[in-house]
Amino acid sequence: MIECDAAVVAFVASTGEVLLIKRAEVEGDPWSGQIALPGGHREPGETCEQAARREACEEVGVSPKELKFLGIFSPHNKPVKVAAFMCCSERFEPVVSPGEISRAVWFSLSLINDSKTTLSTRRSDMVA
Repeated sequence: MIECDAAVVAFVASTGEVLLIKRAEVEGDPWSGQIALPGGHREPGETCEQAARREACEEVGVSPKELKFLGIFSPHNKPVKVAAFMCCSERFEPVVSPGEISRAVWFSLSLINDSKTTLSTRRSDMVA
């Protein structure tokens, strides 16, 4: 069984895009305002996969059907083990959780090596 403190989901669309979120600005939150994958802390009694599904549903309004485990990582700002999962899906319109997420954007993986592309240049894809 996978052991984790938190879990995230990389929604990858058939269009070659990945869904990224911008966390809401919250006082005392070490991830406040950061760009991230949908996800969050694991509740007591949950598996890492259950946490990933619940958090994705809470943050972007979609519970992934099939998840592929990618691995465990630890962010540099806090000693936690984060389980990363991938969900291949069709592109959907995210429904963001206003208290947790300020916006969501589908980001083209083909633009990763383009130094001129930032999330702010993709305003047409942003969800308030």
